Amino acid sequence: MAFQIHNDSIQASVKKVAIEQIDKAIADVRNNNLDIHEKVHNSRVRCKNIRGLLRLIRTSIRPSYQAENIFFRDCARLLSDIRDSQSMIEIFDKIMTQFKHQINPKDFNHIHKHLLDHQSKIIQNNEGIKSSLNAFLKQMLYAHSRVDEWKIEGSGFHCIKDGLKKTYADGKKAMNNAYSHHHSSRDNFHEWRKSTKYHSHHLKLLRPLWIKPMEARLSEVENLSSLLGDEHDLTIFSNLLHNLSEELKNNELEVLIDLIYRQKTHLHEKARVLGLNVYAESPKHFSRRISTYWSNWEKFNRKNN
Repeated sequence: MAFQIHNDSIQASVKKVAIEQIDKAIADVRNNNLDIHEKVHNSRVRCKNIRGLLRLIRTSIRPSYQAENIFFRDCARLLSDIRDSQSMIEIFDKIMTQFKHQINPKDFNHIHKHLLDHQSKIIQNNEGIKSSLNAFLKQMLYAHSRVDEWKIEGSGFHCIKDGLKKTYADGKKAMNNAYSHHHSSRDNFHEWRKSTKYHSHHLKLLRPLWIKPMEARLSEVENLSSLLGDEHDLTIFSNLLHNLSEELKNNELEVLIDLIYRQKTHLHEKARVLGLNVYAESPKHFSRRISTYWSNWEKFNRKNN
């Protein structure tokens, strides 16, 4: 099933969505047709989806939003070393392709080898990988009982209003800080990326309220999220280049670092234009508009049930 709310009570729908994601994570880990990287990637996505769901009901869930958020965050972290080693290679390959007309990718083979060696050390640790996947699987099986104990207080849009509004407001604030001379830092772009990603999760969950407008907004938010994701990848890779041991540093590295800086500047400009449109409304007005969608959706469901 798609990652979205169902035509049930909000309490039943939230639990159903969470269980769907947990079951998919369990199935992925047990699927022998998936390689290690696919298992890890898919499983981490499921945890992020659940954390997005939790943010939506953050003020309504009992016993504790914070405890549940930390639980699923830590589940994903069990697999972070495996994912990070693959991510660096993917980022490297993407940057080499992106700048292939300005640099000679062969000049950076020594960096590629460095990344492959690092990944190889992790992948060759079969016992370590098996242990991480088993620990993750154990936590996902336990997660079923956690979800069974969730209590969602209230009813209807009231249950999600504060979570929806806060995530949107956090994204708008992080965007403003990212382009403020007083606050500007890479951390603000990182926070903006995270809030925007969680906002996209909320739009997916609420897609049934009014499918075409929600899908149109989701498309723009995912475009923004992609830009901010590319910016984040460049930041991570730039940090890697700066931290490489002295024997790996050469003139080509300096050229690449400069190209990365210029590309990040370009992405900042594109993200700003798109971000101003995505976050054009005040959090209050955005929440009120989605509340209207919800109210109409509920009336339609009651009429047709």
